Amino acid sequence: IDLAGDDGVLVPAFRLLLGAASPVFKKMLYGDFAEANKSTITIQGANQKMIEALVEFSISDKLNTDSWKSSDSSETVLDLVALSKLSHRFELKRLRTVTEDYCAKLLVKAPELACCMFAASCPFSTPNIHRDALEAIRQKPYETLTRRSSLSSESIACLSPERLTMVLKDDQINAPEIFLFERLQD
Repeated sequence: IDLAGDDGVLVPAFRLLLGAASPVFKKMLYGDFAEANKSTITIQGANQKMIEALVEFSISDKLNTDSWKSSDSSETVLDLVALSKLSHRFELKRLRTVTEDYCAKLLVKAPELACCMFAASCPFSTPNIHRDALEAIRQKPYETLTRRSSLSSESIACLSPERLTMVLKDDQINAPEIFLFERLQD
């Protein structure tokens, strides 16, 4: 079977291993769903990198983070959070735990990525990542709430109005209110 993401790149996979790793894939591939008879399945919201990681994890129970280790960037964060969301959707609990742990380590190593991680995460599909990113913002606001003049995908500017409101209303941020308003003015 081949899996394809939004980018259309085909990634070969083993039907049996996907079904063994994920109860959702098992139902899709061996149940009364259209995917059971297809040779290619499109996974919306995923790209080649994420699908390759999902397939490799279904085979080895390991996440190959080599391509992410070289880059502590917003792109890495977006990929990892999306992969965690994908693991939630397909009920790959171990992969979800691994992506959450990797994101937590990344926050320690590069706290400036917390806003990007907070913006990309979701309290429902990635609650631990969401919580950890918010906690990093609370504990290290001077490092995490970087000025707008910085790379916008790694600064306070990447927060949606909803997420920005959450941060501004949070009374556990270890910084004076004036600091937050100064960050917004830049």
